[in-house]
Amino acid sequence: MENLLLKPQVLLLTYTDSNNCTNDSTISVKVIQTDASFTSLRTNNVYCYDGGTDVITVETDTSIIASGIFSGAGLTQVDSASFVFDPVAAGQGTHTITYDYFNMVGTPFTITTNLYVDSIGLVDFIGMADEYCVTSANAQMTALAPPGGTSAWTGPDPGFFYNNRTGTLQPTLLSPGFYDITYLYTSSTGLCQASVTRQVEINALPVVNFTIRPIFNVAEAPVTLSGTPAQGTFSGIGVSPADSTFNPATAGIRLDLPVTYTYTDTNYCTNSITKTVDIVSSDAAFTSLRPNSVYCYDGGTDLIIVETDTSVIASGTFTGAGVTQVDSASFIFDPVTAGQGTRKITYSYYNLVGTPFTITTNLYVDSIGMVDFIGMADEYCVTSTNAQMTALAPPGGTSAWTGPDPGFFFSNRTGTLQPTLLSPGFYDINYEYTSQKGICKASVTKQVEINALPVVDFTIRPIFNVSETPVTLSGNPA
Repeated sequence: MENLLLKPQVLLLTYTDSNNCTNDSTISVKVIQTDASFTSLRTNNVYCYDGGTDVITVETDTSIIASGIFSGAGLTQVDSASFVFDPVAAGQGTHTITYDYFNMVGTPFTITTNLYVDSIGLVDFIGMADEYCVTSANAQMTALAPPGGTSAWTGPDPGFFYNNRTGTLQPTLLSPGFYDITYLYTSSTGLCQASVTRQVEINALPVVNFTIRPIFNVAEAPVTLSGTPAQGTFSGIGVSPADSTFNPATAGIRLDLPVTYTYTDTNYCTNSITKTVDIVSSDAAFTSLRPNSVYCYDGGTDLIIVETDTSVIASGTFTGAGVTQVDSASFIFDPVTAGQGTRKITYSYYNLVGTPFTITTNLYVDSIGMVDFIGMADEYCVTSTNAQMTALAPPGGTSAWTGPDPGFFFSNRTGTLQPTLLSPGFYDINYEYTSQKGICKASVTKQVEINALPVVDFTIRPIFNVSETPVTLSGNPA
């Protein structure tokens, strides 16, 4: 600071002694102001509480300081013209620093300055977890800082935005990894700042998968599902989450049924995968069957084939009495080997994606057994009385006869030959039995001969004497 020279002053000293002798003395003096000032002060004399200590010095323009003493809170004197200022020791607020000094001629001076300690205190933010999943909802953070001042945040871009004391993390915009979130507070003086940085981890979703056939048979047994990683949960119509089973029968016949596997990892990140399946019934059928699936015991073997509408048979097995498998979709049925009665034939097969199916059919082996008729002799005379025949056949069914017409008639199991209506000769009498199923038949044919009457004659006189001796007669044939 430039010296301020005031108007020179002349001091006159007049003295009269005891002898009444008087003398005087005149001295000229200067009256000046201090030219000392505090230097190396921080901007606007503001000291941040946590900004560390500073050395503050007093300097003069022209005068020389002979000695000086500093006083005030938070200071430690270094020498006659400097001191260390400690904001922490001084404490928050305005502190007056006083400097009393003497120049080389012993002139005392005092200068003062005010130092402001800006104590921000706690700066933090809350509301952010240590980690999030890439699918997590936005996380909102709130700054903890003194009133006033200004706030600023830094974080990943994109993936983070802020407004004053609120910061928002957007995990869905971030790739897996570690990110720093920093909150910076600047006090109302604009000179002191405090910040806090925290790291957040964005976790990837677990990679999940499961295997399931695209096609299920509505009649097949429940199947156990498994996913990777293990310990996830299955859901969907027909799914039992408790034991991870899928029951096609519960789902019912439908197309594009969604089945979902959901897994949560140790980071509490959840991911799921959904696949669709079709629930169908078998479209396979036994073909080339005999009418009403009835096979006559003595009717010989048959080739029976299984065909499908749309699916392709990968493999198949036939089981049942009288079955000899030919290939994966056909077999030969032998009624004799199967035996009389109803025989259940089962066909178990898989389509190309491994879906199991089973279809069944019942084949009936109709074994009629013995068919005959009794009551007819080998031959009759043209004058013989009617001959009645009785059929021998299993119960039920229907009976039919054939024979000469006229000369034969029947009713159900009884046939009647009428020799008197027949000319001499040979005739076939046929009895046919049709079983109750109306499919299998058995018949028996027997031949009968109708004989003509013999031509007879004899010779005798037309008149005899009542008293003549007996005469011998002779006929022809003899």
